[in-house]
Amino acid sequence: MRITDAKAFGLLIAGRRAELGWTQADLAGAADRSRAWVSHIEAGRSDPTLSTVLALLGALDLDLSARPRSHDEHLSGRGLLDALLARTGSGLATTAADGGSLWGSRDVDDELDDDELDEDDELGGVDDEDGDWRELLGQRSGRTSR
Repeated sequence: MRITDAKAFGLLIAGRRAELGWTQADLAGAADRSRAWVSHIEAGRSDPTLSTVLALLGALDLDLSARPRSHDEHLSGRGLLDALLARTGSGLATTAADGGSLWGSRDVDDELDDDELDEDDELGGVDDEDGDWRELLGQRSGRTSR
């Protein structure tokens, strides 16, 4: 379930509580809070803190997880490249984050000419079949860069 606001969170809490057969008082006791507080949370009239969210989820035996909204955003988003470049300590991360070209002031077409590529050669990018992130950085095994 995607939680986008306090109302949606309240519905999740109320639904799980009902699923367990608990009253608001039961949940309040398990979360060490008041019944009125639980009522406010379930009605979406409270903007809970992270510690509150974790207390409620723990009491209801629920886990909190975060993931990219879509697989495509995760693989193709500039955020992945920026994160990889930042981890390597490369100065290119700043260039990418600023929206500049990773190739400097020259365009990619200036660097590679179609005639220079072998028929089986590919430009760098994530291999859709296996999602190998190393392809993004052009670190193909057994190949040397030109």
